[in-house]
Amino acid sequence: MTDFATFVNIIIDELTKEGRKHTAETRKYSANRLLMFMGDNPTPMDKWDDLFVLDYETWLKTQGAVGIYNRFLPVAIVCIL
Repeated sequence: MTDFATFVNIIIDELTKEGRKHTAETRKYSANRLLMFMGDNPTPMDKWDDLFVLDYETWLKTQGAVGIYNRFLPVAIVCIL
């Protein structure tokens, strides 16, 4: 399984090549927030579950970061299922 950082970099590169710069930037912002949440011990994408998503949502709220730019996680989860 591809790790999240590699996965998201592939998506960002594809979006950039397609000329979708704004979308690529928002995906990068969202991905960086998720990587910050995971810290030095990233959770493999195949281990993401309801609890992981709820913990991430709670963390985002403590950071004051819940909003339009953090919609990438559900997209990433759908892509790996």
